[in-house]
Amino acid sequence: TKFNSTYMDTVQQATQNERPWWMRWCMLFVLCVVIFSFVYCYDNPNAIQNQLIDEYGLSQIQYNMLYALYNWVSCVGPLVAGFMIDCIGINTSTLIFYILIVVGHSLWIVGCLKSVSSYPLMLVGRAIFAAGAEQFHTSRKWLLFDYFRGMEYYLSSGLSLSASRL
Repeated sequence: TKFNSTYMDTVQQATQNERPWWMRWCMLFVLCVVIFSFVYCYDNPNAIQNQLIDEYGLSQIQYNMLYALYNWVSCVGPLVAGFMIDCIGINTSTLIFYILIVVGHSLWIVGCLKSVSSYPLMLVGRAIFAAGAEQFHTSRKWLLFDYFRGMEYYLSSGLSLSASRL
């Protein structure tokens, strides 16, 4: 039947496009480290909530705005990420998303420095961080699917998700 021949063609393509085992597992290791670092950066404001409120004189509303801004940007971001991945490719998109994460978190840290102490810079940093963060998750799943097939995909997906919860 037509379904079986299409299915068999897909299976043959999947086995023909396999990368060497060491390359796949190196990619998984790199993705796990990157995901861990991203989640660590996301949770930084929560870990130092009392210091942010006491040292910088932030109100509860200002503190919560750091997370609210992240969530607002993340509502629109995945739609843009899908188009971006389709237009410029998964590898370039993933690199751009992670660069946004690093730049955004760096700006947030600079805004937290005692010598700078700039709440607007903290907000800008969180917004740029959010512009890359959720979109990076989208590209991560795409990369895992590109590198792993069948049951290996489920294992790699579970391992990468577990890395974010360490």
